[in-house]
Amino acid sequence: MTAAVDKPARATDASVGNALAASTRPASYDWTGFYFGGHTGVARGTASATAWSDLTPIPSRNTFGGPIGGAQLGYNYALPSHILLGFESDVSFMNYYESNGVVALVPAANGTITEKLDYVATARGRIGYAFAPWMIYGTAGLAAAGGRFLNELPSGEVDKELRLRFGWVVGAGVEYALTPSWIARLEYLYDGFGKSDVLFPTGERYVSSSTVQMARLGLSRKLDWPGDAAAPTTGADAGGQNDRWQIHGQLTYVQQGYPSFRSPYEGTQSLSGASQTRNTTSATAFVGVRLWDGGEFFYAPEVAQGFGLSGTLGLGGFSNGEAQKAGFPVSPLQHGTYVCPADHRSWW
Repeated sequence: MTAAVDKPARATDASVGNALAASTRPASYDWTGFYFGGHTGVARGTASATAWSDLTPIPSRNTFGGPIGGAQLGYNYALPSHILLGFESDVSFMNYYESNGVVALVPAANGTITEKLDYVATARGRIGYAFAPWMIYGTAGLAAAGGRFLNELPSGEVDKELRLRFGWVVGAGVEYALTPSWIARLEYLYDGFGKSDVLFPTGERYVSSSTVQMARLGLSRKLDWPGDAAAPTTGADAGGQNDRWQIHGQLTYVQQGYPSFRSPYEGTQSLSGASQTRNTTSATAFVGVRLWDGGEFFYAPEVAQGFGLSGTLGLGGFSNGEAQKAGFPVSPLQHGTYVCPADHRSWW
């Protein structure tokens, strides 16, 4: 008797689970429209560099890479044949560990030349095929890399040059419509950049070329205009969640400052007496899925950038919790002080 009752109960549970899955997965999806989102992943690059010092070439090859994060904005147009045409622009920022963003490090007669990669941006066309709720695509277009070229002199001074290099990008990916408004993706991109040619004031010349490969996991929000037939105006999806998924985001901007004041005992570890204002910005995404009744998984990536007052030194209690002291790499010019881990500009 117990076995006879147990079988229908399990069949009922299975039917309820199937109905729940069907209710949270769109049977069809309108891919046409604008979208905006963020991504995270890993990057791996190779670089070939040569420094000329006193007309003597010093060649170098290097591999670099690590975690990345960024944002994308695009537009899709779906044809009745299920072919999808689109355009997307994006930017990815390198992590702040030295092994991630240092493209090359070449010793020279008058110092050490370092090339650092700040970000990679692309403008790409996309062509794909949609079979709801999935879409596969290929992509190609233009790429740009923002970098810094530093020549650290024996005197301790640093010559710095900024360059924006252009190149090309190709890739492919797959997207899945989580809800009528939210799209998840897995994407691979290969970027190739032309030669950089930098001449420092001391006479050293530096030339390099590089490639970067990226594997990225992304999440995008479809930007439906009010009144669109596909735009959810009621129900859980209008708020970024349904019976299975929860998707939320937060942006925090803090601006702080103070006027000048008398500081007769000011030092390298104290708050500056000169007037100043600083800001920090952080963005966090919260993506959760209910895997089973009582079990869930959340992913919460975060990116941050900014400056603390006086490098966050000289305050007994920090007035801005977004700017912290941490043991991240710093340049010798900062005398070993610690800065906000996201404040990459302070230790370049």
